[in-house]
Amino acid sequence: MNTQAKQHTTGRHVSVTQKMTLWLLLTSLLTIALCMWGEGYLSHSVQNMQQPLDSLAASIQSDDWQRADKQWQELNADWQRTRRCWLGLNSHQDVANIDTAMLSLGAFLQRRQSEDAYNQLQLLRYFAQAPVEANTLSWSTIF
Repeated sequence: MNTQAKQHTTGRHVSVTQKMTLWLLLTSLLTIALCMWGEGYLSHSVQNMQQPLDSLAASIQSDDWQRADKQWQELNADWQRTRRCWLGLNSHQDVANIDTAMLSLGAFLQRRQSEDAYNQLQLLRYFAQAPVEANTLSWSTIF
């Protein structure tokens, strides 16, 4: 009875329903914020890949293999850093597709096979862009 009097006089009694509602609201907001950050990170990382991919395509088309090898090594190093976050945000198959395309591109560059290297580079662009488009918040991805 004494505890009831204390709760009544302080006016700070919060019901279990109110606590659960607050907890659900907070976790929902955090989840939405994490999803928005993840979508932004994926989009930003793909945009950062576009310029090096464009430069690499130009090197392949001009048969500048030494420059293409160096650009691929830099691109691959950047991808290896980015890949860790992608594993947490995407399907592992999406990451595996990009890994496979990167390795195949490197092999074609070593063999100086310009047509195959260029085609693999375009496939790499597709594999990088596809998860971003699939994860973009829109009516088609919600339903």
